[in-house]
Amino acid sequence: MTDAVVVNNRIRSNGRRCAPAAAGGGESVRYHDRSVTDQTAHWPRDAAVDSAMVRGNRVWDHRDEQTQTHAFWITPDGSCGSCRIEDNDFAGNAVGPVRLDTPPVGGRWDRNHHDES
Repeated sequence: MTDAVVVNNRIRSNGRRCAPAAAGGGESVRYHDRSVTDQTAHWPRDAAVDSAMVRGNRVWDHRDEQTQTHAFWITPDGSCGSCRIEDNDFAGNAVGPVRLDTPPVGGRWDRNHHDES
């Protein structure tokens, strides 16, 4: 995705990832506090994000049993290059405001609010 603009949205309780129905279990399935992973599942590849502007958004999980671990997450296979992530409110997620398995390259991260010290 190139030159995307995500401005002034309310994104909440968005902690579920969907794919076509599947059945099974076994050695590749792992259970965690807030997730189930299957290393053999065929998820769509994470899209690279370049030159995006993410500004003025409120991203949180307001449920008693939160499923959204982070407001903003760059996965190991994802990327964020030359993006402007500014003036967002990332407070109120199950684990933390952001998770950067792949560090962002260039761009600007400024004035984002979160509830972690």
